[in-house]
This record gives sequence, structure tokens and C-alpha cells, in this order.
Amino acid sequence: MRYPTPFWIARAQAAEGSQVWDPDEEELKRDPDVLAAFAALKGSRAIRLQCAPDVRVENRAGIEGNEVVLKESLVSPGLPSGARFLGGVDLPRLVEIAGEHSQVPDLFAAYNRICPPVDLGNFLGTLSALLAKGILRNLHH
Repeated sequence: MRYPTPFWIARAQAAEGSQVWDPDEEELKRDPDVLAAFAALKGSRAIRLQCAPDVRVENRAGIEGNEVVLKESLVSPGLPSGARFLGGVDLPRLVEIAGEHSQVPDLFAAYNRICPPVDLGNFLGTLSALLAKGILRNLHH
């Protein structure tokens, strides 16, 4: 950190926490809404994902190395401070490309081409959580 005073340390910690949507992963794995979203994805022949109207991507302060920088973050009523990652998945990138693919495997492959690759379990868990929390909607029934 360039200026390790209590003022800047507090701001760095606040910004760092806002970059990661950090619900308890074990709790998410048992969340009935997340499990239902996952089951719906598994049973779906096709997807047509759309971001909820109150979700947006905004630049928010974040930590990169020892610097406070502006980074794209996903912001919604449920994430007023914004979040950049869940399960290692880049949330702004995922919601940006989610509507471009009609199959989950195609969306997963596209995501891994433009971002550091993640494993399928983390990807599906994150996608299910976004659907369960109303951040993404699947318009294909």
C-alpha cells in the first residue's frame, strides 16, 4: 500500500470487500432457490438469459496490487456496493455475454475464452445464484 495510514487501510479494506460477492458457499449450495435454478438449468433444452432491468455494470473502487483503481462491478438492489466476482467468476463479463448464447455449454465456452478459465462447477453455481437472486432471468420456458 502506498500510504499505509489508518485512513487508507480502512478504505482499501472496504473497497476490497465490495469486489467479491461473498455469500457462504456452503449456504448457497443448500439454498432452495439456487438449487431450483440449477435444476431448471439442467432440465432446460435452451436458455435465453436477460439481465434484470435494475441491474447494471458500474465502475467502483477496487484493489489491484497496492493500488485503489476503478473496476467494473455488478450493481443491483441486492448488491448496492457492487460485486465483481462470485466463485472466481467475473460477474460483469458473465452478465455481458449471458444473452448471446442459447445453450449453457456455449456460454461456458465463451466465458472461458474471454476470461481466465473457471471450472464448470463454479460457473454453474454462479449462474444458478444469479438466476436465483433475480439478477439474471431465463426467458426460455
